[in-house]
Amino acid sequence: MKQLLLSLSLLTPFALGTAACDSAPSKATDAAVADGADADTTDASAEDAAAEDATVVDTTAPDPCEALTCDAPPASHCELHRASRIAYEDGTCAVDDAGTAACEYAAAAESCGEGGVCILDACETVPSLCDFPFGPRISGLTLFTPGGQSTVTDPETGEPDDQCCFDLDGDGTIDNGLGAIFKQLEPFVGRAEDYFGAMLARDPMAIDLHGAESLADAREVDLLGYFGYPNSNGTITPLSRGFQPGTSLPPIAIAGQLVDTVFRATNGYYRFIVGIDDSRVFVELVIARAAFVITEADDGSGQLAVGPVGEDRGGRVGGWVTVANLVAGLNESARYDCVCTVFGGTEDAPVIDPVTYECIPIVDRTCDEPSDFCKLQTDPLYCQAFVNLINQPDVDLDGDGTLDAISAGFWITGEPTSLNTMQNCP
Repeated sequence: MKQLLLSLSLLTPFALGTAACDSAPSKATDAAVADGADADTTDASAEDAAAEDATVVDTTAPDPCEALTCDAPPASHCELHRASRIAYEDGTCAVDDAGTAACEYAAAAESCGEGGVCILDACETVPSLCDFPFGPRISGLTLFTPGGQSTVTDPETGEPDDQCCFDLDGDGTIDNGLGAIFKQLEPFVGRAEDYFGAMLARDPMAIDLHGAESLADAREVDLLGYFGYPNSNGTITPLSRGFQPGTSLPPIAIAGQLVDTVFRATNGYYRFIVGIDDSRVFVELVIARAAFVITEADDGSGQLAVGPVGEDRGGRVGGWVTVANLVAGLNESARYDCVCTVFGGTEDAPVIDPVTYECIPIVDRTCDEPSDFCKLQTDPLYCQAFVNLINQPDVDLDGDGTLDAISAGFWITGEPTSLNTMQNCP
């Protein structure tokens, strides 16, 4: 356009024959040139603005971890079986496939060492059981028995009116598979309450509260428990029996919170006896939940009673036992307690196959077993039926879709008592 306007301005004087070489250009021509310059400047400005707008567009996806600091690890605590203390390392942010960010804290186990035991989030060195840190705040158990044994049913639920204790899987019903098994075994081994009552009479259990000077305080506490010998004055002499052999790990350890005298468990275990007479065979109940009231004796001794929350029959303890652990306990019970244990051709062979849970046939059946409980385990007419009865898992522990544990619910009560010096200690 500029070139065209310029050409016209040069040609016009010659075409008219009247203009001189130094004549001034016309106003129309100047206006046209100015208009062309303004249009060119406007176009360039628009292009520059568009280019500037294009450079400020940020297409980078936001970092999901930017808002997370990952500086609040879980509290350290004692490992379930009290052989180590669990602490957590500094957190890192991780993003899952859906783009959701979360803090992850790696757990690190600190072993309490040979003879050590973790109590109240701290490892304690115990050179021998004579040095175990028994406390003064003791309750002697008077009741520890599975729920679901009553013949009277609740009119609303249809369950036994003594059913116990918790809905462990969130389906709205109380989970107590072990109680149902004991109820089915009643014709063979008698009432569960009598069985566990005889166990407590033979091997009293003392509960030892650690970590609470005042029961009204809200705090983290530990409950430890020991088998003992009953004395004529009502006290209990703690025994090494029940401690894991060669360790200072007691038969009961439960962690939880005490709030206004109500104890609620977060985790724990109770290794209780199976078998008869002076059996040394234990099955471990892993405790997932518990709720009971702890009160002090009126005499100011600091001794404790364990009782129900509200109008329940007693305190509640809920958890599970694994089928494998139960079968192992029954095998040890038969080997230790029973006269006629000759399965598999040797007294050391298991009564029940630990993998298939099948009864191994008797090779020699010449003796007469005096115990009904042993007959149930060692008589081929009853053994497999017995095993099939106990092999009724209703809990999937590892989430793989296979049921591998039996839920359990126990009633528990205790009365104030005190401990003597441990047996065989100076």
